[in-house]
Amino acid sequence: MLWMLCAALGIGVMVPLRASTTDLAVLKRISSRVDTRAGVISIEASDPVPYVASQPDPKTFVIEMRDVVAAGFTDNFTVDPRVPIGGVRVENARAFDGAAIARVSLTLAQPIRPRVRSSRNVIYIEADRVDRVAAGVIGSAGPSS
Repeated sequence: MLWMLCAALGIGVMVPLRASTTDLAVLKRISSRVDTRAGVISIEASDPVPYVASQPDPKTFVIEMRDVVAAGFTDNFTVDPRVPIGGVRVENARAFDGAAIARVSLTLAQPIRPRVRSSRNVIYIEADRVDRVAAGVIGSAGPSS
């Protein structure tokens, strides 16, 4: 009787632990839009996820999302000549510890450093518009003295 009680207690403890290690978020959507000042790429997952942004070279920008699977997502990214982001590539990978990673690589048309922010389950990548930078319209403080 004591053995069965210990076995039931052990199974009751292990089931929640096993469920938490296999729950993965799903990449839902990647979309793009152009605002008055910047082009914005939004990456939406089913749940809030930890991510790391890196720039391995001047024309590549990478977002790696941990415990995310990229399968069956909606790709609403469109190339716009006003924004220096030329393409988006998505792939599934594994971290060194075996965790699932969804990697989103952005190909940049020119060397820039995009800004990254997140809100709940959406990651936003912003890049200044090329036509506004060339025209010198970015600064709103007025001419320098």
